Amino acid sequence: FFGITLRMVLLKVKWGGKTYDVDVDPALGVDVFKAQLQSLTGVPPDRQKISGLKGGMLKDDADLSAMGLKEGQKCMMLGTADAIPEAPKEKPKFLEDMTSEEKAKEYLPSGLANLGNTCYLNSALQTMRVIPELWRDLEACPTQGNMPEQQTSSALRALHKQMDGTPETVAPHIFVSLFRQCYPQFNQQENGHYAQQDAEEAWSSMMTALAQTMKKGDSNSIEELFGGKMSVTLKCLEKDDEPAEVKSEAFRSLKCHINNQTVGLELGLTEGMSEKITKTSPSLEREAVYLKDAKLESLPDYLSVHLVRFFYKADVKKKAKVVRPVQFPMVLDCYTMCSEETKKRLEKGRNILSSRRDAAVERKRNAKKGDSMEVDEEETEEQKAARLADDEYLAGPGNRTGWYELCGVITHKGRDADGGHYVAWVKHKGDWLLFDDNKVEIVREEKVKETAGGAADNHLAYMLLYRTRIPEDAPNKGVCGPP
Repeated sequence: FFGITLRMVLLKVKWGGKTYDVDVDPALGVDVFKAQLQSLTGVPPDRQKISGLKGGMLKDDADLSAMGLKEGQKCMMLGTADAIPEAPKEKPKFLEDMTSEEKAKEYLPSGLANLGNTCYLNSALQTMRVIPELWRDLEACPTQGNMPEQQTSSALRALHKQMDGTPETVAPHIFVSLFRQCYPQFNQQENGHYAQQDAEEAWSSMMTALAQTMKKGDSNSIEELFGGKMSVTLKCLEKDDEPAEVKSEAFRSLKCHINNQTVGLELGLTEGMSEKITKTSPSLEREAVYLKDAKLESLPDYLSVHLVRFFYKADVKKKAKVVRPVQFPMVLDCYTMCSEETKKRLEKGRNILSSRRDAAVERKRNAKKGDSMEVDEEETEEQKAARLADDEYLAGPGNRTGWYELCGVITHKGRDADGGHYVAWVKHKGDWLLFDDNKVEIVREEKVKETAGGAADNHLAYMLLYRTRIPEDAPNKGVCGPP
């Protein structure tokens, strides 16, 4: 065709005790020749060692057309073939035979379409979906009504159901429209386009709406999942004999303020719980400086942490961004931030987890030694009852150990709060997933850790979501696990 004349040469290639007839076109090069051999023998090109042709061992950049190949010429190949794939243990189910629900469970969760600077909302929604208890309670809760909180909660429930029923990208038109109507601060426009908003503020607004709707007697589901308490002591630094004021404060989120000395999350949180403030002194009858010292009294099942990266710059009248790296752990220990009384309460749970961890390490050590004499003793009824009692204790309300594991991160990329882009990183069925609006992909844990910070043009962690850590062998592991 088109003036090109093909000249095929039959080569006899010996490998593994067999001889293969290969029709080679010298003009197509070595890579095509090796691909032909792979299809015949199963040996990948990078393992093929071919000899018997002009020039000795065949190189990848060799010119076959200059080797004077002859019809029926013999050569030899060395190399190990890939293992033959095993037949599937379960009968394969074809995509066209699956229901939408089966597709959603089998494949990655659905992404959310960006409806005009809605990445801040999409990232908050995807992170929220990692909390199965929230959606379980919302499903059982009546949300009918015309109040903004009721409309928001009802739309959230409908959107969650829609996303659960399909692996395809979902366009959340109804929810976004209702959310903007109920909360006008997210309805701002610039030059005819919806403005970028703050993901943490969107998260807080949705949590407030759910708290107003998901009532449980004197409490609500959001307080049960996210509500904690801290003991706050206020001591006047200008009058030593003024009695210290002690009070209890509720929280749904902790703030990590970032300064020039902040290097890690734990230090940032600890420093933020001890600060100097100015307030009226009853004894001095004027403004005075006080030391505000806070300690955690009770810990929630889920702990959200806001890394305060934006601050207002009066000279340019805009929010600027702090890009300083703040390392955050995969497992957060809040023990040192707790009051002495709370530390004592945590000891039982911490001892349970520590002993089970040590036992697991010992089992792995014995398995590596290959000690065939090591036989696990059968659990007695008394031991089983004790273990179940420990499981029940750890599964009780709130966090009973002080240990949390990271399950979600919202990051921001860009130099200021009025622009840039938000995405969510979520732990799902043991894997970390990146939700970038409609794009969903599996990522390595190292990529999540890289969001600690350093450059405005990279994604920087802005909000962290931790869940209570419980034993891997606990029967109720799914209670605090991913959906």
